Amino acid sequence: MRFASTSASASGSTSTPLPFPAHRNPTPYQIFHLPLGASQAEIKARYYELARLYHPDSPAAHGVPPNLRHARFHAITKAYDVLRGKSYTPLGTGSSYSHGVDYAAELERRKRQFAQRRAHRPAPDVAAGVGGDDAWKDQLLIFVGVTSLVIGFAPALMSLYTIPDRRHRTASANLAQARADARAYGHERREAIHAHVAEYERQKAAEGDPPQAPTTVHITQEP
Repeated sequence: MRFASTSASASGSTSTPLPFPAHRNPTPYQIFHLPLGASQAEIKARYYELARLYHPDSPAAHGVPPNLRHARFHAITKAYDVLRGKSYTPLGTGSSYSHGVDYAAELERRKRQFAQRRAHRPAPDVAAGVGGDDAWKDQLLIFVGVTSLVIGFAPALMSLYTIPDRRHRTASANLAQARADARAYGHERREAIHAHVAEYERQKAAEGDPPQAPTTVHITQEP
């Protein structure tokens, strides 16, 4: 069901599929062109349609003065909040539009719907333990969730303590390897120098020179 506009819109166009109500104090249902008791799915779908038509940046609203564009879109947004039950503020607060909704009747209608749903809900079989208090299920879900978080974050927390120790062990191993390499390199240098000195002395002895006292080479070992 749609409510027809009593007059043409401010843009002068009557071809809009969802014309904004021209009379003062339209109700949210009149702004949305929906009957009382419309479902939330219908309200949501209609809001998207109205947003495409009446958003201030929409091409369809370019023929409307800027202040009227913003006022209409503000009224549509407020009506959407009221229809979803998220706001009971009158639409007319701070604007030229007011809601005109009987909230007492709407609250009573929702109470009746809730009572009807509870009346058709099967009664819990407490004696058999079926459909009874489900608080333990919620507690079990919370416990499982917290346990999963602890198990998931435990490796990361443990790594915060093991990373410094692992770095220390790596640095110690690198230093020990560097010292071992330095000792091996110093030993090779000493052996090479001793061999060179022995070869030089053999050459001198072959040339007939008197033998000289052995040359002592002192090599300072690198740390």
